[in-house]
Amino acid sequence: MDQPALKLWICWEYPTRDIPQDVSILSFMLPSEEIEFQKQNSSINFIFGRQRSVGVKKIALAQYIRMVANAGIVKDKNDRTLREALKNKDGQSVWWFHKVTEKDCESSPIFDQIIQILTIKDVIREYTFKQIELFGCPLEITQVLKSKFAIIDYSRRKTKGRELLLGRALWGRFKFLLKTINDCLAVKSLRKVEGQAADIFISGFWDWSVKKDESGQINDRYFRSVPDLLLSAGKKIGWIVWLDPNYESGQAHRSAASAVKSITQDTRFVIAQSFLKILDVLVACFRFSYFFIFMSYQKLPAFKSVFEFEEMDFYPLFKNEFRIEFLDRNIPRQELIYKSHQRFSSEFAPKVVLTFLDLFLYARAVYAGVRKGSPATKLIDMQHASCSREKVFYVIDSQKEFNGLPDGCLLPSPDKVLAMGNLGQEIFLESGFKSEQVVVTGCSRYNKLIIGKAGTGHISGIGTLNILIVSSMDIEKELVMVDCVSAVTALDKNLMIKLRSHPFADIRKYTGFEKYADKIKCTHGTTLDEDLKFADIVVFSYSTVGEEAFLKGKIVWQWVSEGYNGSVFRDLGIISSFSDVNGLLKLIQSYRADPIKFIPNEIDQNKVAWECFGFKDGQNNIDQQITDQILKEVKI
Repeated sequence: MDQPALKLWICWEYPTRDIPQDVSILSFMLPSEEIEFQKQNSSINFIFGRQRSVGVKKIALAQYIRMVANAGIVKDKNDRTLREALKNKDGQSVWWFHKVTEKDCESSPIFDQIIQILTIKDVIREYTFKQIELFGCPLEITQVLKSKFAIIDYSRRKTKGRELLLGRALWGRFKFLLKTINDCLAVKSLRKVEGQAADIFISGFWDWSVKKDESGQINDRYFRSVPDLLLSAGKKIGWIVWLDPNYESGQAHRSAASAVKSITQDTRFVIAQSFLKILDVLVACFRFSYFFIFMSYQKLPAFKSVFEFEEMDFYPLFKNEFRIEFLDRNIPRQELIYKSHQRFSSEFAPKVVLTFLDLFLYARAVYAGVRKGSPATKLIDMQHASCSREKVFYVIDSQKEFNGLPDGCLLPSPDKVLAMGNLGQEIFLESGFKSEQVVVTGCSRYNKLIIGKAGTGHISGIGTLNILIVSSMDIEKELVMVDCVSAVTALDKNLMIKLRSHPFADIRKYTGFEKYADKIKCTHGTTLDEDLKFADIVVFSYSTVGEEAFLKGKIVWQWVSEGYNGSVFRDLGIISSFSDVNGLLKLIQSYRADPIKFIPNEIDQNKVAWECFGFKDGQNNIDQQITDQILKEVKI
């Protein structure tokens, strides 16, 4: 352009106003809206937010980790940190039971919002704009931007009042109170069955992580054949499970009493809720002191300064989540998990407790409770899914969080991690774990995975191209990927699109998917191998199915949003990626011209096998490697 644009419009939705020629557009719109906008406004300077965000993600990651870690160590006038002030009578800080500290990017928008804000700042710094206008901007982002820039906000949004949000949180806590009392009553009789004394207890959930099949055989979704291998080695095995029968998508609702019938007399199972009394539940759910303690710290200048960066105040991103989660069900839930596991471990004193939820809130409560009840018990975690350095619930501040500086309030963590791959090991070590605490074994979920012949199936640039979309847990993010692939079908008529949902998040049931249903067929009841057999190309964002497909020899392309990138390919590279309709169309055209160049090669497949899944040279011995590590700890 001969003259620099004077105005910047930042758009999360298609702008409905007339567009003057002196405007630049920074877009976070749907890919289909972007392609339509460019078609109608070809002379406008158009900036793709998803492409520009790549340059700020490293800074955004560092600042997110810093803000969360530093918030917990803000001190009051008595030199007491927030983490210390939130200790229960056992000395366990419930700070670690709060979702902000979990940094679950799948359920919290904070990290993605930080990335968007820093992308906007980066674009503003590059140009000289006299006016900045927002369209469809989330309220929290608007509030952060207004702390530094003069902003005109044309966003139309349905605002939820603070009272409504807090009211919903309290209602969630009340529903949890009623459900937990019902669960405790349903399993009360099970306390009469003391359970067998076991060397090793496996932590799980009845009955979605562990269940019985029609023949009565126990199927552990995560540990697979490891329990049988431990039994063969002469060890006694038990399960300590949290009753959670209605977690899986599409399953008919069942009462707690009906869900536990099959294990009423099975002494291998101990249900965590059976260690709880009704009074425990009432006390946890009616304790609001943590909320008021937090509110007193929130007013401190030192607390507010934690969220300042680049002359902007980022606290609006955190404010509602902090308050809501101190009133909602999560902290009472984790306290009850903590208390039940403390009593369980005190009574059974197992040599080892196995977990599979890494540093999630549930696992933290298990670690803290078992360690309090039986300090000699070894806590071993098997990493349950692949990760990258942007899958931030795996990433913590090594000094302030893992080592508990300066107040000694440590993040509850396992004694040993069985890392799913070499990349996973690196991330755990960077987060503060010592080298002897992290061993690459792989994850039992992938104990039958092998390196397949590259280029399996139909490889041809001629005729219909079959694309399989694989979605993850973050449906909002995945719907944008679906929008992009759907938009390409209008530009290339020879595409057949199928979509495979995550087992715990059926994308068909979410509002917003219905407008793509005529272009995209969802698979249902099919195996992964059946779905992959259909596919010429697999498209994904960060589901581990992407890595599996690559290992099986399938061509894999990654959708990269403006938010976090949770796939190992974020750190490994190797595969092609796209972030808009034109990018995907170019990949399809390139494939049609020369499909062979996209086929995985053996070197890259072996790299993914080691970095992601934890085996080398095609020798998958994952279950035995995991078993050997557990047996070492039992001997110790």
